[in-house]
Amino acid sequence: MSVSDCSPRAARKGNSDFNQGRKAETLQDYDAALGYYQKALKADPYNANYKIKLNQTRFEAGQAHIKQGVELRKRAICKARPASFQRAQAIDPSSPVAEQELRKTVELIAEKAARPMQRGAGGGRRSAASGNIAAGNQAALACPHHGENVE
Repeated sequence: MSVSDCSPRAARKGNSDFNQGRKAETLQDYDAALGYYQKALKADPYNANYKIKLNQTRFEAGQAHIKQGVELRKRAICKARPASFQRAQAIDPSSPVAEQELRKTVELIAEKAARPMQRGAGGGRRSAASGNIAAGNQAALACPHHGENVE
């Protein structure tokens, strides 16, 4: 630890970032809040309040992405829904819900892709699923609703 780490300036910087994080959290911008809390903790790594708030916000940010993914899945918006669950996993790797929802979403996409899709005046079409994320393969899947690739 260097002398500059203990300076009042470093503590003020951590406090400023912490306050910015609280503002972002109030606006339910958990990703931004998480970034500010990480900066605050970096400026003052032994501050217990910063550590607690960072962990709480990590959970909240992960939950927000899970909620977003579930909503997108309900509305059949294919492209964004796996990404929301993947982001939740990246933010909070300890969340079993993010992994469960990602697996469920990928299985739904693969299941729908395996069924014939109606297009136009009765013409059928199949979307190919190229990969199985449930088995650990992060390959793109074809969206059963729009025919676009989903990563």
